[in-house]
Amino acid sequence: MINTTRMNRLVEKVENLQTELVRLTAEIISEDLEILEELQKDQLYAGRDASGDFVSPSYLEDTFFKSPEAAERYAQRKDRIQARDSGMAISLFGPKPYDVPDLIITGRLVYDSVRASISNNTLAINFSGMGARINEKKYRGVLDGLSDIVWQHYREFYFLPKFLDRIEDYFKA
Repeated sequence: MINTTRMNRLVEKVENLQTELVRLTAEIISEDLEILEELQKDQLYAGRDASGDFVSPSYLEDTFFKSPEAAERYAQRKDRIQARDSGMAISLFGPKPYDVPDLIITGRLVYDSVRASISNNTLAINFSGMGARINEKKYRGVLDGLSDIVWQHYREFYFLPKFLDRIEDYFKA
């Protein structure tokens, strides 16, 4: 014999599933804003922009330097002071070329200005203050936002485990 009360509750849950999926997604992402900010920093540390491409211009292409030799010296000096083969950024992207900027020298101006927020079920990851000005002026606004490889990592290791638990809870209730 079918329990009609249980069946009716299940039908109601299925009918409300689309709304619940949107709500759960926004809720989980809201809980993970700090994680998303750190992933943005990891991506930048790997010298990657929001498309997953290397940050451009490279030091060797940057008109800031008075000569190609000055650019080369800077790129090599930067390469010596920074480990390019450790951490999350490397595990996702692999080592970056020595002449690709990561803006780590600007430190607080860029890395500490990363902000993630969610509004109307839309996630935004941006730089604030001087970090925003550097992103817009020098890098044409392509640094903020997560690349596909970072999204894949986030979905697999952070989002999906929580999402699946909550969907299970939703149907149990």
